Amino acid sequence: MNGRLSWYLINYPFLFGLIIRFLVAWALPLLLDNGVMISGVAYTDIDYHVFSDAANYIQLGQSPYLRHTYRYTPFLAWILSKVNGRYLFCFADTVCGKLILQLRKRHKDNQRSKLLGCCLWMYNPIAINICTRGSAESFVVLLPVLLTVTVSTCKIFSQMTKAFIAGICHGIAVHAKVYPIIYTLSFMANFGRFDPQPIDSPKKFILVWIHRLTRLPPLVFATSFALTFAGLTYLAVIQYGRVALDEGLLYHLSRVDHRHNYSPWWYPIYLANRQAPGALLLIPQTILLFVTSLSFESDLGFTLLLQTYIFVTFNKVITAQYFTWYLCLLPICRQLHWSLSASVGVGLSIIAWLTSAYTLELLGWPTHRLVWTFSILHFLANVNMLRKLIHSYKPRLNDRSEKLL
Repeated sequence: MNGRLSWYLINYPFLFGLIIRFLVAWALPLLLDNGVMISGVAYTDIDYHVFSDAANYIQLGQSPYLRHTYRYTPFLAWILSKVNGRYLFCFADTVCGKLILQLRKRHKDNQRSKLLGCCLWMYNPIAINICTRGSAESFVVLLPVLLTVTVSTCKIFSQMTKAFIAGICHGIAVHAKVYPIIYTLSFMANFGRFDPQPIDSPKKFILVWIHRLTRLPPLVFATSFALTFAGLTYLAVIQYGRVALDEGLLYHLSRVDHRHNYSPWWYPIYLANRQAPGALLLIPQTILLFVTSLSFESDLGFTLLLQTYIFVTFNKVITAQYFTWYLCLLPICRQLHWSLSASVGVGLSIIAWLTSAYTLELLGWPTHRLVWTFSILHFLANVNMLRKLIHSYKPRLNDRSEKLL
């Protein structure tokens, strides 16, 4: 029976993944929202109510930004005014799983490996929970990012065509949510690489990378990305005014938030009454992202995973949705050696943080310093995970320019 079930799960992952998400999206809100089963606990994400209200404003012919705290592209609200958002997010999440499995098909997997690949996203309870609660992450972030990776690594198109289409996908992703801009240099470096040259000095390093990044494919990618991003942003501003730029994009660069935040920065932000210098906190991330973009350019999957993990770990705001940003990239990294001890450390830090945060945010206990302590431990656990990932990484031998993943 177990063998037959695993066969169906492996061979029909999209169907079963979609059915599971639709059932959960239908049942759990009925059981948990409005305190039906557990008083004070709701299943639906608060952001879903924000999306729904913004979509209602669109239907009334008004601006979605009349809904306080709506800080997304106006095109998301327009789409949600036409379809049920929760089920759309579930469908997009399942498509993400399908793209992940397509990327894994480039490698010869046995049945056990295929099942693992399905479980890493398609049947992953974290991914299922995020989308069924009404979070738009899979739709506005994960799907465009995975589409970019897929287009960048497919063998159907020429290098120039791939660069052009990938740039469009990347432009959509960055317009929908700013954070994928961290991948721009990595994509350009990947498109610009060719037969490796020995680099024996800082001067040679600079000259080689200037030559690589000014080749035609990376320039086509950058141009396509910039035009798509600028075009969508221009349309949003023309339609709804400067507020679309301020709330949809610029807000996320200076965002500071002390609630539901795993980052150690939440407590200084709280003590400073939300006046922390948000832009200055981007400096450590920027340096690390620049270095990793040019250090692992031959392995796009590992580079994107590493950069996402760095960005989330060092960010001034970390919520549970952010974890899906790198979880979706895990299954496509074939040279990854995941440390069990480091994984346990991260898991325990999350459990400890959630337990302490429950006492602060739901019970109202004065446990601010305890939560902050566990935030620091969570940060250190993730830094240790990054160290393990980098030290255990083994680049492929005989890697050719056309093998991007």
